[in-house]
Amino acid sequence: MRWPRLRVFHGREHGLESASRRATGSRDDASWCALGRVPRHVPQRHSWDCGLACVALVLECRGWRPIPLSMLMARAGTRSVWSIDLVHVLRTFGVRPLLFYTSCAGVRPEYARLAFYQRHLKRDTGRVRERFAQAEADGTVIELRELSSADLVRLVCEGVTLPTKTAASHTKALVIALVDQRYLLRQYAALAPKRWWQRLWPASDPLVGDAAVSPAHVLPSESFVGHYVVILGYDGLRDEYLLNDPAQRTHPCRVPRLLLDVARSAYGTDGDTIVIPL
Repeated sequence: MRWPRLRVFHGREHGLESASRRATGSRDDASWCALGRVPRHVPQRHSWDCGLACVALVLECRGWRPIPLSMLMARAGTRSVWSIDLVHVLRTFGVRPLLFYTSCAGVRPEYARLAFYQRHLKRDTGRVRERFAQAEADGTVIELRELSSADLVRLVCEGVTLPTKTAASHTKALVIALVDQRYLLRQYAALAPKRWWQRLWPASDPLVGDAAVSPAHVLPSESFVGHYVVILGYDGLRDEYLLNDPAQRTHPCRVPRLLLDVARSAYGTDGDTIVIPL
């Protein structure tokens, strides 16, 4: 008796394979990551908890079991999460030492003109100043400067040197960076598969086209949109960073170095960069 040939629905099979790659990353991705592997993707649950999702991923990379974002929110004590709030949450889990690069140790009053900050700025000011003082008193290294492009590449590739009682120790590190999300969204849109009508009329989609690094080319009708990502590694051959972007399903996301430099130095970010030794 001849058995009928089984037909495989290739679309679904391909979808499962793609989902697996998104969840674990490829061998090529793993070779560029500071961990030597691609960590589990931690997505955000709400529009405001991207920073907490980044903290959850970092804690898992340091050996913690998966932590609910609700627990991290309780420790942050707010839904208006600033970079210093992420430092505070990491400190409550005993993550020390921490390096925090920023151009402003507090709140810039002029940010009240940005829609992203407008609603909570006055209410957040006192808490942010208090947590900066607490972090400094607790030994967090706060440097009032933005990391240059070369410094960030060096840090991601080589790690950090930490002083100890006997001698300096060198260790790999993960980086949480505050970026203007509009730049990343344009990059993702430019790389996304095009539908048939987008191939015929590419100009009909304002996000697709020339992915220039100039601010004038990035959604000019919108203002700053703050967003946190974890920098997992750097691919020197392609000059790209590997990111855990809590807002994306693709994991890890690849972003050109120059584009990330612009996104993390955009007006509204203060160049906030948190370095967590592993």
